[in-house]
Amino acid sequence: MGETTRALAEAQAAVAEAQAAEAVQLAMVEQRRRECVAAVAAGLPNRLDAFLKSVAQSDMQATNALGREGIWALRHVLREAASQLGNDFQAAAGKLQWDTSLPTIPTPATDSRGNPAMPRYGDPQTRGAAVIIENFLSRGVAGLIDILKRHGFKTFSPTPQLTTSTLFDEKHSTVVALNEAHKALVNARSAILRAKAAYDEVNFEFIWGPAELPRPNSS
Repeated sequence: MGETTRALAEAQAAVAEAQAAEAVQLAMVEQRRRECVAAVAAGLPNRLDAFLKSVAQSDMQATNALGREGIWALRHVLREAASQLGNDFQAAAGKLQWDTSLPTIPTPATDSRGNPAMPRYGDPQTRGAAVIIENFLSRGVAGLIDILKRHGFKTFSPTPQLTTSTLFDEKHSTVVALNEAHKALVNARSAILRAKAAYDEVNFEFIWGPAELPRPNSS
C-alpha cells in the first residue's frame, strides 16, 4: 500500500507540474501576442505608403492629375487611415479569439492494445495567428480602396491590388514567434491530459486495492 500511495503522490505532483508549465506558456503567449499586435499596427502606415507608391507608378495619369501636392495630401490621408486601423487593431486585440488550437479530438475508447485511449489536442492551423490578423485587417480594406478611388486611382488589374497581404507580413518574426508560442501551449495542454490520465490509472489502483483482499473482520 505504501508503494501505491507514493505512486499516487508522484502522479499528483506530475499533474501540478504540467499545470504550472501551462501557466508559464500562457504568459509567454500573452507576451508574444502583445509584441505581434504592436508590430503589425506600427508597420501599417509604411506598408500602405509603399503600396501607394506602386499604385502611383502604375497609374501615371492619376498621379499627374493629382500632382505633387495632391500625392502628398493622399499619402497623409492614407497614413492617418492606416494608423487608425492599427489603433483599432490594438484596441480589439484582447477580444479576438487568438487561441488557434483545435478542441480535443474525439478518440476511441481504447487504443490498439486495448488500453484507455488518450484524448488529444489538434494541431494548430498552419497559418495560425496570421488568419486572425488577416480577418481583422480585412475590415479596413474597403475603406482604404475607397480613398484611392476618390483620388482617381484604378483599383483593378493591372494596377496593384490592395489586399490584407499588403498590410502585414505573415512571415514577420513576431507572427512566427506567436505561432510557435501557441504550438508550445498546445503541447503543454496535451502534457496535462497525459499527466491526468496517468494519475487516474494510479488512483484507480489505489482505490481497487491488492489482488487478494484481506479477510473482513468477523463480528
